[in-house]
Amino acid sequence: MELHELGIIDKIPRIAVIQAAGANPLYTMWRDKSDFKAVKAPETIATAIKIGNPVSWKKSLRGVEWSDGVVEEVTDQEIMDAKAWVDAAGIGAEPASCTVVAGARKLVAAGVIDPEASAVGILTGNLLKDPDAVVNYHLDKLVEKGMPIKGNFKNVPMQVAADVQAVKAALGRG
Repeated sequence: MELHELGIIDKIPRIAVIQAAGANPLYTMWRDKSDFKAVKAPETIATAIKIGNPVSWKKSLRGVEWSDGVVEEVTDQEIMDAKAWVDAAGIGAEPASCTVVAGARKLVAAGVIDPEASAVGILTGNLLKDPDAVVNYHLDKLVEKGMPIKGNFKNVPMQVAADVQAVKAALGRG
């Protein structure tokens, strides 16, 4: 908004706010065209966004409305599948950050974002946050832990001896 007001940019980027389905007060308000109502017991595998009453929701809403943006929600399954795609690309990010990727994918599928459009997603959280969620996704053990999340894109960890030849062999280069 400030960049536009200062004349630094002339095109207003369309903002999308993506929330986890179990911690989604802004999305619920947006969808229902209702007053803001906090989520009393937020629940999501993405711990950094497990917030039922975000302090800056009004500021966020102003940005969405100003930019003719959207608010969307994604499930924990969508978040962890997106996390697996991000991991496979060699990028380190936590599940909460991968909510952006899941949301962008959902908005493309819904026709909100043109598949040929340029988009920016900000993934800030460290790869090492929520390691149990990540490891258990790839071992397909989240269901056992009471979460309805399957390792749809799992990359099963393998144990390799601690020497260069064993690592090369495991990578198919030995």
